[in-house]
Amino acid sequence: MSTLSTLHSLHFNPVTLSKSGEDIAVAGSQPIFEALSDELSVLSVDTFHLSARIVRWQKHGLKTSGTIKVDLCQECISTLESVSEQLDIHFERRFIKADAIVRKYERIEEGDLVIDPDGDDEPDEMPEAGIDLWETVLEEINLAMNPFPRSPVADEAEATETAPTPENDGDDGVYRPFADLNALINEKNSKN
Repeated sequence: MSTLSTLHSLHFNPVTLSKSGEDIAVAGSQPIFEALSDELSVLSVDTFHLSARIVRWQKHGLKTSGTIKVDLCQECISTLESVSEQLDIHFERRFIKADAIVRKYERIEEGDLVIDPDGDDEPDEMPEAGIDLWETVLEEINLAMNPFPRSPVADEAEATETAPTPENDGDDGVYRPFADLNALINEKNSKN
């Protein structure tokens, strides 16, 4: 059980969930911000809001959809400066018990598996006890976060490092990244 689950329970089971489903709204508080920043391994989480709906799906499954809005700060991969990011994530996930997934694929004959690239994703496997929606929230945020955050300072520094100079420009004005290396090889050969 994560720290987030102890702060605000989001545990659901198709057996105990009402037939009409349940609406979920979680607004961030300081303990949730701290727990999220620890779980996501970021510098800080400044705002968080979850708005979702969870309903029964098929016979023994759950379907959840909603939005996650989060503002967070990560370290720049080059300069280690703080980089802010605002995420507005729309998600839809389905969960079904493992035995139902096995039964579905037992009916498919070998070689008859057809994959529809435009179709829905396969449902996730759900443990017997149900799902902890915090795990889904964390996964969706991790997938939406920039894996290589870069500060504007890092981008400026990179631009000045790779800017063409008269030595590595060709006669046609095209930047030649290996022109400096070619000059070094020619200099070495002329010394020998």
